[in-house]
Amino acid sequence: TGLSNATTMQLSPDGRIFILDRYGEVIIHKPESQTSVSAGSIPVFHEFEDGLLGLAFDPDFSANSYIYLHYAVQNVSKNRVSRFVMNGDALDLASEVVVLEWATQRSLSFHSGGDMAFDSEGNLYIAVGDNSDHGNYGALNESNVTKSAEKSSSNTNDLRGKILRITPQANGSYTIPQGNLFPEGTPNTRPEIYVMGARNPYRIFVDRTNTDWLFWGDVGPDANTETAAGPEGLDEMNLVKSAGNYGWPYFSGIDNDAYQVTYPGTPYYNDPNAPQNNSVWNSGLNSLPPARPAWLEFFHRSYFAGPRYYFNSALSDPQMFPVEFDQAFFYYDFNTSRVWVVKMDDNGTIVSNERFASSLFPTTRDGFIDMEFGSDGHLYILEYGTGCCPDNSGTGKLVRVDYTGVVSNAPPAVVIDTDVTSGSLPLTVNFSSEGTVDPNGDTDLTYSWDFDSDGTVDSSLDHPTFVYTVAGTFNATLQVNDGKGGIGVQNITIYAGNNTANFEFNSPVDGGLMNWNDEIDLNLTVSDLEDGTTQSGIDCNDVAIIPSLGHLNHFHDGATTNGCSKKLILDPRSLDTDGEMDIFYVLNSRYEDTGGLTAFDQLILHPKRQEAEFYFEGNGVTKITNTDTAGGGSEAIRVDHGSHIAFKGRNLLNISGVKYRVAATTSDGEIEFRMGSRTGPILATTSIPNTGSINNWIEVESTFTDPGGKNDLYFVFKGNSGQQDIFDINYIEFVGAGVSVDNSPPEVVEV
Repeated sequence: TGLSNATTMQLSPDGRIFILDRYGEVIIHKPESQTSVSAGSIPVFHEFEDGLLGLAFDPDFSANSYIYLHYAVQNVSKNRVSRFVMNGDALDLASEVVVLEWATQRSLSFHSGGDMAFDSEGNLYIAVGDNSDHGNYGALNESNVTKSAEKSSSNTNDLRGKILRITPQANGSYTIPQGNLFPEGTPNTRPEIYVMGARNPYRIFVDRTNTDWLFWGDVGPDANTETAAGPEGLDEMNLVKSAGNYGWPYFSGIDNDAYQVTYPGTPYYNDPNAPQNNSVWNSGLNSLPPARPAWLEFFHRSYFAGPRYYFNSALSDPQMFPVEFDQAFFYYDFNTSRVWVVKMDDNGTIVSNERFASSLFPTTRDGFIDMEFGSDGHLYILEYGTGCCPDNSGTGKLVRVDYTGVVSNAPPAVVIDTDVTSGSLPLTVNFSSEGTVDPNGDTDLTYSWDFDSDGTVDSSLDHPTFVYTVAGTFNATLQVNDGKGGIGVQNITIYAGNNTANFEFNSPVDGGLMNWNDEIDLNLTVSDLEDGTTQSGIDCNDVAIIPSLGHLNHFHDGATTNGCSKKLILDPRSLDTDGEMDIFYVLNSRYEDTGGLTAFDQLILHPKRQEAEFYFEGNGVTKITNTDTAGGGSEAIRVDHGSHIAFKGRNLLNISGVKYRVAATTSDGEIEFRMGSRTGPILATTSIPNTGSINNWIEVESTFTDPGGKNDLYFVFKGNSGQQDIFDINYIEFVGAGVSVDNSPPEVVEV
């Protein structure tokens, strides 16, 4: 637990689990001892979606200790794959051998891809994104290279927007295997290309156990509706048996739905059998290989390729995945943490495609970002969480999934807490396991604490105290054993001999409400016991602020700025602000003190107008098609008596009213605006009139007094007892200045 920017993992041949932090750290988790250590960090460029991106173990890792890392070079606009040597648990930075690198643009550098894997022949597959900005339809733009994927994905002479396949050699060079898309020596092409026409191939899986088939998911664009510009945004899952072109940015989905090319003057759609790249950004061939359709398609979320499972009959673990899942392929959605399992025949034809363990993996915001099967037959999932790092605490974690169909015993659910996590020596820490429970009701639990990361049990109490007398960073671990084979684990990081910095956002307030493209005043105080404050001792230029765009359960970093007071424009970039996307604004802060300890914090701002269907919590409401021609997203909600929705973590500073866009055929309804819970204090009650038709929308408004602070806001819908479908809501809009200011120049409409 407590992972801050963990974005990928790989299980090593010796059983260790290597986890990459996007900011450059390699973390090693040892399942047998349930301990984690840092193998070291490499300097990386970690703006936007770049950073330390991918990891692969050499096929002969047990003998040569080679690992391959895919990362963004810190001071040069290049991404790179390099080979390193592992000395035990330490990454030997001096051993780096650069294998392959390519130029990137870093103005709006999204869609980095990054995953890597070896096949059974020793070929290394490298997933590379299109290095372009977000968008709703095909990335086709002749005036702005950051918004064009014709420079990359459909460019046969560029390594971006591809899945590469090379054969690393002992001396650090590589050769080209037979069967890549373009034979060596073909003019205006790169022979490393195995798959072209990819947007963001974030996760790949190579079935080296059986077929060497390549499974990969492509995260698609963001359109919610089909227009002349192209289809609704589609994610893809692809099964590749031979080299090919998968169509982006001209096509998407299982039918090769086409995106409109507008720049020649006369709009047209490419032919999937003979696509053309006529862009000014293209340095490769004009005539491209035929576009292959997707294996599976989905309405856009963030679908990732998971692993394929192979049952090992030599193992006797009753909680490993059973033979019924033999040769099944798993995939998952990052946004909802739902998992699916595909069974196929020997040709890869889908036999079944079903939700996996829907009761275990309901819709959550855990952010499943990587998934692997271990040699022990268990499924390991890396959860990104909600990002780095509210209250200086990472929300990511590594979890193991056990099969309980034979042995139903589940491990204890462990909770660990402390009164402090950092401080000067001697540092006294009071640990607590309060809240730890066993799902089977077992009460004879035993506790094993390791406070100093040495693998030795230091206490068997449920609420012990430990005094740190040596400076260092310690991963304190608690294992709870139910005596029946179930062991739960939780850990927390303790910084002894140093105090983490504190961040106080004087402006804006956390949870504040704003309008897009307005300005905010950034005013931040950083305090560190050893270093001082940003008023005395700490240079605000040494504080990093990373403005980010939040979307659903994650956010996309922008370019880092310093922590000095300034005005920031709330720029949504190319993301939709008219109701089709659940987006918000995030300010991430970071400071490394003179003792080398890095502290983090996070502030979130929300738009004043919130689509009703983007609620954080809801009960008794139904999402419907929005019939309001005056605005809003493509969906609205229909409510019953006693139903409710909630928005989490809002601060109503400088807000004095709430407005609802509604449609109703009766005058019996009202909305109770409450604070804290569905039964919390009422801030305002608004009557909903009969609008004459469910297609006739009006705005109704009530005023209230700001209760102060950050609160969860609840909207409880009332009608007659038992009444259903009492009215529809398009959006909820808060009235008042909020925390942002419109400083844009006036629009001149007539001279």
